[in-house]
Amino acid sequence: MSRRPASKSNYRHSPAPVSRVPARGSLFTVRRAVVNRRTMRYSGSASSSTANMKILFIAPRFPNPLYSGHRLRAYHQLRLLSRKHRITLLCLSGSGQPLHGASEVARYCNRIVAIPVRRADMVTGLFRGSLYGLPWQVSVHLLPRMTTAVDEALHGGTWDVTHTQMARMAPYLDRQPGVPRLIDLIDSMALNMLRRSSCDPHIMGFIAGLEARQIGSYEAGLCQTWDCATVVSDVDRKAIGAQLPGLTVNANGVDVEAFAGRTAGRDRRELLFVGNLGYFPNVDGIVWFARNVLPLIRRRVPQTKLTIVGARPAAPVRRLPRQDPGIRLHPFVPDVRPFLARCAVSVAPIRAGSGQLFKVLEAMAAGTPIVATSVASSGVAAEHGRHLLVADSAEDFAEQVSRLLLDPSAAERMALAARLLVEERYSWERSVAELERLYESIAQ
Repeated sequence: MSRRPASKSNYRHSPAPVSRVPARGSLFTVRRAVVNRRTMRYSGSASSSTANMKILFIAPRFPNPLYSGHRLRAYHQLRLLSRKHRITLLCLSGSGQPLHGASEVARYCNRIVAIPVRRADMVTGLFRGSLYGLPWQVSVHLLPRMTTAVDEALHGGTWDVTHTQMARMAPYLDRQPGVPRLIDLIDSMALNMLRRSSCDPHIMGFIAGLEARQIGSYEAGLCQTWDCATVVSDVDRKAIGAQLPGLTVNANGVDVEAFAGRTAGRDRRELLFVGNLGYFPNVDGIVWFARNVLPLIRRRVPQTKLTIVGARPAAPVRRLPRQDPGIRLHPFVPDVRPFLARCAVSVAPIRAGSGQLFKVLEAMAAGTPIVATSVASSGVAAEHGRHLLVADSAEDFAEQVSRLLLDPSAAERMALAARLLVEERYSWERSVAELERLYESIAQ
């Protein structure tokens, strides 16, 4: 699911050269693709002590399209960091797939190197990682071509700081302790897997339970050996280890100008769910809501409709509109804001997963009243009854949604308070400013 493109930065780069390393290249081919690219000219000035840093940014996926949280986070970090700093982006990408929005992301980087990943590469990585006792989520992302690209980047220049997104990319810098290293874990993957194991009755639920122990130890180890580690919320920090001195919170943000708050002109019978519909917590949550909560809401508020918006809908989600004519599915929409502006209530019935959910922050920014589970709301410093409503059982969730549908004045007061909270605490500018201070603390 894509969002509105952000505004251009105040500092201008020449468009970054985008290098797609061949999927079946030799080591020599890989080196040519990575090294024989000139870093483009950077202009601009800044007065802070963190200005004009050289940043090596390593990501698990190219940060576009913006239908997953980690891509959205990386995109806005690159957008704002590029105003002061020079960034080289190394990332994995789908084999044989075009880099969506490459020209836009290239505005924020001096250089981009994308390493294609085939399914066979992930299988090979899984076996290789098992020999070293790595979690499977880390193992499937082990790619010799990415190792080569990172090594060449490190040996080909001096970096003030390296930024690695997610634990799955950590092995690429584990062998480089002399380089200033920040790892953005984003959330506690151990907590994510543990919650999935309690919600998923299938084989993947069992596997998730096993993975929770292994990835938990791995994440804690990274916090002890890297210069700095970040997560998006206190809940995730506590799950990994609040006592770990290298672990700190760097919250997500919202483009508060793009998500301008609005309270008038809403359809008083329309509910909205937004999310990556190929991601288990979203699939589980919306299917549970449609089957168990929506019928209860319709007893109180007849003819209530549900609109589902999000990319890559899994089969259980695609079946919902066929089972209920009051449910509409909109995959791959160019902009979620018109849906947020039109609906009466946004719902976040998430029972698994972890982190700080963009669906909650964006609804609050858009002036859309939201009802969320305790899992969905726990990463945001919002008060039940003031900024949102929290419910976990089907009966309580239906009661809270119905309350907002039947009392537009109360819904509007809550939405206005939520918008103010986002403006005060959850802008991307604030989040990236905090990130820059962490860079400064570890930069060489």
